[in-house]
Amino acid sequence: MSVPVFVVAPEASIGWRVSADGAPEAHSFVDKRLAIRYARDWAEANRPSRVVVRSREGADEAHWDYPPLFLLRRR
Repeated sequence: MSVPVFVVAPEASIGWRVSADGAPEAHSFVDKRLAIRYARDWAEANRPSRVVVRSREGADEAHWDYPPLFLLRRR
């Protein structure tokens, strides 16, 4: 089973794009922080998953992993 990867990357013109790896649709945002928040919420709702933030050069700047809920410890 492959884990969905939600990618936050700069758009060619202005702003930021959030897309699921391999999906044809994308969501556009003017602000990078809003794009990251959207991607993290999307990943949270689709556990297990990962969010990756990419720079203009295509390098990974940051990432967050969202494991399945059953792997999280309860307190």
